[in-house]
Amino acid sequence: MGRIQQKVIFENSTDKWSGAQVVRKIEIDMLVDSGAAMACLPKSDIEKLGLPYKKTVKAVTADGMRERRIYAAANIIIGDRDGTFDIMEVPDGVPPLLGYIPLEQMDYLIDFAQHKLIENPEHNGKLTLDLF
Repeated sequence: MGRIQQKVIFENSTDKWSGAQVVRKIEIDMLVDSGAAMACLPKSDIEKLGLPYKKTVKAVTADGMRERRIYAAANIIIGDRDGTFDIMEVPDGVPPLLGYIPLEQMDYLIDFAQHKLIENPEHNGKLTLDLF
């Protein structure tokens, strides 16, 4: 099947929507992970974005049940689509993960044959949200 990597831009949502003169942002290659729910970043990337801590949750991981920290929402941009999502912290050494919630909200699908994300072909390249 192979790994699917995707360039993603993260912006500090508070900076963006408050009209700050400087919007903290980073661009990183992420591992597309259809088994992960959220966008997950290492602490160093979260610190670069300046995202405030929100809460700690229990998460099922490959290593079993673990506590993970959740940070306030960041604006995530892939191509010409974007959305605002809470960010989960992963330990150093774990690659940044792009989970299914951001992908679904931005109407992207995983094309396993071509090893890339594609716009949902059922929607003719136009962003469409499913409400059911």
